[in-house]
Amino acid sequence: TPLGRPFTSFFTVEPPPFVLEQNTEPFDRQTRVPVTTPIKVVFSTRMTTSTVADGFSLLFGSTLLTQANGTFTFTEGGSPLRTTAVFQPANPLPATTSVQVRVNGQAKSIRRVGLDPLFFSNFVTAP
Repeated sequence: TPLGRPFTSFFTVEPPPFVLEQNTEPFDRQTRVPVTTPIKVVFSTRMTTSTVADGFSLLFGSTLLTQANGTFTFTEGGSPLRTTAVFQPANPLPATTSVQVRVNGQAKSIRRVGLDPLFFSNFVTAP
């Protein structure tokens, strides 16, 4: 059955969110990081905070820390508006240890678009 009149539709495709690497703390490959340093990750857009917490982890050796092993705080600011996540581990990290920060595709923007590319950063704790 033909339409009774012409139909036009418009939509916008949101680019996938990513981590602003110059705004992470500790910085990638930083050394001598105090074992009580909070981990800060800034995203390019507004994120759904529960999905960021679900997609975040720290790996050192065979030990994996997730949201159950610390506390998250989230803030929004900047232009364009973006989300900053800060993770404070419940216990000090081990000294003189290489730590990998990971944020996977479970982290989604407020429009439910998954993080791309996945984020990895490494630092070494102080003795």
